Amino acid sequence: MAAPAAPVRGRAACGVESVSVSPEVIKSHWRREPFTPFRVHVSDGSVFDVRVPEFMYLFAREVVVGVEESDEGLPSRSVYIDPLHVTRIEPINGKGTPGGR
Repeated sequence: MAAPAAPVRGRAACGVESVSVSPEVIKSHWRREPFTPFRVHVSDGSVFDVRVPEFMYLFAREVVVGVEESDEGLPSRSVYIDPLHVTRIEPINGKGTPGGR
């Protein structure tokens, strides 16, 4: 398996350097066997938990995460995130992982 791609660096509108997680790193967390729930941090400060892989979809220019689990165990809504705004991924259990940033 190839090593995860390096983080993508860019400048935010305010001139502060931002670091985003590459789509390859996002995919490696999403497709990990066995699946490990993880938390997605976004550049605006939002945080979204991916507890099961079926509640997330990854496209070339969009990450879709199902949130607010209903009584039926299904997401009640979804959020759409540009992968360039994913700043960090961490396991929900709090342990750090290589390539998570």
